Amino acid sequence: PLEDGRIFDVRAQEIRSTNGKYYGQIWYFRDITAMVTIEDKLQQQYQQISRANDEIAKLYERLKVENLRMSAELNVARHLQETILPKTRELQAIQSVDIAAFMEPANEVGGDYYDVFYVDRTAYITIGDITGHGLDSGIIMLMVQTTITTLIQVGLRPHEILTTLNAVLLKNLDRMGSDKSLTLAMLSVQEGKIRIIGQHEELLILRHNDRVERIDTNDLGFPIGLERDISPFLSYLETELMPGEVAILFTDGVTEAEDENGNFYGIDRLCEVALKYKRFSSQSICDKVVADIRQHMNDREVLDDITLIVIKQKCDYG
Repeated sequence: PLEDGRIFDVRAQEIRSTNGKYYGQIWYFRDITAMVTIEDKLQQQYQQISRANDEIAKLYERLKVENLRMSAELNVARHLQETILPKTRELQAIQSVDIAAFMEPANEVGGDYYDVFYVDRTAYITIGDITGHGLDSGIIMLMVQTTITTLIQVGLRPHEILTTLNAVLLKNLDRMGSDKSLTLAMLSVQEGKIRIIGQHEELLILRHNDRVERIDTNDLGFPIGLERDISPFLSYLETELMPGEVAILFTDGVTEAEDENGNFYGIDRLCEVALKYKRFSSQSICDKVVADIRQHMNDREVLDDITLIVIKQKCDYG
């Protein structure tokens, strides 16, 4: 290179006569500064790309390890959720009502919650929907289940359970730095009477005259985990559930299940299918509704957790 930074390609050619006599040389100088600069830049770019690819490869390996770890954690959380769900034998042991339930999470760990308890000849059914889904929602679901189970066993009434749960969960959510909340309703069935408290989706009751009574729960409670004290918002609604009549609880994953065109399954279709099989057992009704939801979705991916509970009043109140 010259002092000014330019680079030349230098070549020499000998000058000879036809009989080979040497006369000297001709020198050729060609400015190749631009070419060398481009080559240098390309080399630098190549080295940068190489280093970047090495980093990506290392990151990929770390992500594979992390994904395996996360997958293991999610599998454990999902196993815990499945383990604490009511078993069929528990539901069948309830004398006064015939209960069936179905839950399918949108991914490894769901944010839906339900449980069934039978205490002093009263069946208590709880259902909730935590905002979002995934590991955080699954952990909150486990907190909710543990808290409600404990409070029922110590004899608290439904409104006391909800206010205490709210206080406990609000503290835990703050510790987690989470802004999640949940809708939650609690239903009790005793001797043909239903009492419901808490804000959630509608409660459907299939009456004897093939009429569906839709009970709005918006005014019966307030989302859990948002306010310090929800007791002013809580109220009960009571109605009869005659022998052969059916009550249905569900999360929005049921009514908002989408087909290939983005159309929701909808509450009207849920009512129509449930009415069609109303005279069957609660398990049959549940199975038929779930099958119809799957048909509507045409085997598409479940985008939101799906939970369905069917409660049919037996002829004998037990």
